[in-house]
Amino acid sequence: MFPLESGVYVGIGTVLGSLISGVLVMRNNSKNNEFQMERENQQRIWQEESERRKWYREKLYESYRNSIHILTKVIQAQYKSQFTSEYDDSYNPEHDLDLELLIKNLYFEFSSEFSLIIVGHPDKETKEINGLTTIIIEKGVFRDPFTLRELITEIMEKDPRIKDVNEEYLNKQKSSKILT
Repeated sequence: MFPLESGVYVGIGTVLGSLISGVLVMRNNSKNNEFQMERENQQRIWQEESERRKWYREKLYESYRNSIHILTKVIQAQYKSQFTSEYDDSYNPEHDLDLELLIKNLYFEFSSEFSLIIVGHPDKETKEINGLTTIIIEKGVFRDPFTLRELITEIMEKDPRIKDVNEEYLNKQKSSKILT
């Protein structure tokens, strides 16, 4: 072997130290990149799930709104019929086929919207929701649309699929008032 000067040993040590340090930094960067990609993937999955739940809540809320709107149309048709019969003695609402057809069509629309609401309701097997559903089906749109509108609103207020959104909104409103 050839005798080496002490400066050469320092140079080789520096090169080896730099090489080992570089390998460790690259390995650490690789692990950090994997971790970052996994976190971004989890965040994307969470965001997609959040968007899907939001879309579902909006569609559900739309069904509630449509049901209430249909009942309002029934009320308007019945009021128009009562108003007409008060001022026109020859008018008989029981023989008004257009009115009868309109109310039947509205009833079918209401039934489909109400079915969409109840079919996925998480509490549909409870006594309370079953009782309200039975009352709504028995009363029907023909008899008392005012009461039906109140019952639909009551179900909506207690629906956990929408209630969570309302609580979240209210909590944001409360926290924004506290901050100001």
